Amino acid sequence: WLDERISLNIWPYLNPAVTQEGIDITKYINNQDQLNLWMPDMAILEMLEYDVLGETIKILPNGTMFRSQHMVARFSQLGMKFRRYPIDDQSFQLTIQSYGHMQNVVRMRILDDEAVVTFGRDPGNQVWQYVSSSAQATDNFETSPTNLQRQASMLRITLNCRRVSNGIIYRLALPVMIFLAVVGISFWADEDKRQDVTLQILLIVSALYIIIGQSIPLIGYLTIMDNYIISIFVVLAGT
Repeated sequence: WLDERISLNIWPYLNPAVTQEGIDITKYINNQDQLNLWMPDMAILEMLEYDVLGETIKILPNGTMFRSQHMVARFSQLGMKFRRYPIDDQSFQLTIQSYGHMQNVVRMRILDDEAVVTFGRDPGNQVWQYVSSSAQATDNFETSPTNLQRQASMLRITLNCRRVSNGIIYRLALPVMIFLAVVGISFWADEDKRQDVTLQILLIVSALYIIIGQSIPLIGYLTIMDNYIISIFVVLAGT
């Protein structure tokens, strides 16, 4: 953002590297009142909690301010659809806006009309596979409890991801199919033993189903995994 109050006329006399990189004032940020700095109160609406690991604030020529934050955060996401779980695709949205200023004070814009999104991976716990992303800055109409005509400038970033389902299929779905095959083989066993095997398999599948149910929120419709397990229950009950 541009703050003309701190425009300096000394840039031609500074080291060219300083002119290009700017003056780092991060260590003085605790003295905002003394520096007479205005800082935008940006917020991510979907963020539940966060921890700032690093921050950089610089003054660039002509009073341009640059602020960069590295943070680890936990988000909530509404509207996720789980019908195709565990082979589902999801779109995660991040909405960035000023917390207290309307669009006539703070207006969001994407630098060079392109948002750069880097999707990191944890090799030890890869749950999502990055597919694509998009970003859009708009002056959206938003209803405010204190001002029904409030307009806030927003930046919406959408991340399209695909769930990595191999672990779920191999650890849960495949063992259930193997248990069903064991029940089929026990058809040639004595009737008493066959009933014991079927009951034991029912208990095992029920335990696995509880584990599956804990991996997604409580929803009012059946997923692909639900239909699969229910079909297994029907077959086991028929035996």
